[in-house]
Amino acid sequence: MNDRQVLYTSTAALTMDNPSLHALRQESCANNSRFGVTGLLLYVDKIFVQLIEGPGSAIGQLFGNIRHDDRKQG
Repeated sequence: MNDRQVLYTSTAALTMDNPSLHALRQESCANNSRFGVTGLLLYVDKIFVQLIEGPGSAIGQLFGNIRHDDRKQG
């Protein structure tokens, strides 16, 4: 198996409240399950820290989706 890990930080476009964070968690869990990856997502003061790991091709696809998510800046 060719597993890969990606750890990154980003800044939220807007401050996220509890309902927004819960929705993000639900979406992340569904995507992680679909792609066969595991992960950890932390959020503090508009800063995200995320670790995702799994098959290299799935990580590439998932990270591409994350990079284009409009909930974060840049």
